[in-house]
Amino acid sequence: GCRARRSVRVRTSLARHHSARTLSRKSRMPTPVKHAEELRPGDFYEDCAYHPCLCTGSRDGMVEGISLVDGSFPRQCGVPQCGVRKLTAEEAITWRFYGPPDVPPEIEMTEAQKYWLKEKWRVRDFWPPRHGEAANG
Repeated sequence: GCRARRSVRVRTSLARHHSARTLSRKSRMPTPVKHAEELRPGDFYEDCAYHPCLCTGSRDGMVEGISLVDGSFPRQCGVPQCGVRKLTAEEAITWRFYGPPDVPPEIEMTEAQKYWLKEKWRVRDFWPPRHGEAANG
């Protein structure tokens, strides 16, 4: 998990910076987390397995939370070594349904690891909300 992602994070930081600049202003990129204290319970983050997570706590350079993908807990990552990124609520929901938009091609993932493929046929009916609709459950 964390070790494999750590090496890729270093190589892809420039690529992410470039891709973030080319996106429209409406499309925000997640914020890299440099200190665990930047995340508080209730915040959303992407862990080293690309799961969007709900933060339940952070201390001693670690962040932990609950995966929005499969409910696994605790999802613990070291900051900054795991490449944790803070997500908005909209990003976390979008990641859950469509997967992260910027998984580096060097990361080899099996189809089973691509959690967003399992329900893609259902998702398009309700996310993102249609123009003028509220995004409430």
